[in-house]
Amino acid sequence: MTDDFDDQYDVTNLLPWETSKTRQEQGRTHEAKVIKAKRMRAHPASGAGSIKHDASNDETLLEVKLAGKSFTLNAAYVAGLYREATRQGKDAHMTVYFDSEDITVEMFIMRGPPR
Repeated sequence: MTDDFDDQYDVTNLLPWETSKTRQEQGRTHEAKVIKAKRMRAHPASGAGSIKHDASNDETLLEVKLAGKSFTLNAAYVAGLYREATRQGKDAHMTVYFDSEDITVEMFIMRGPPR
């Protein structure tokens, strides 16, 4: 019975367009679209290398996230984005898209209380 099940649901012979994208692949595709729409330059390895965060231009350092139903934001992460942007003489921005509700949150990060 196991052989019949494996043969019936074998995905190794599917063409690339027949397989659904993983969540990570969806995130990378979304990130590329946002960066292009904002006319920014993508950072190599999505910020995992020596250049941190996802993209930048002359004025802004950008972080892009794709979320389903929730996204956890902590002070240490936001402070790191702010510090890196400030070190480069840029503004810090973050974009989070909740695809489950088709809602985008865009954040401008600054030091101090709300103005």
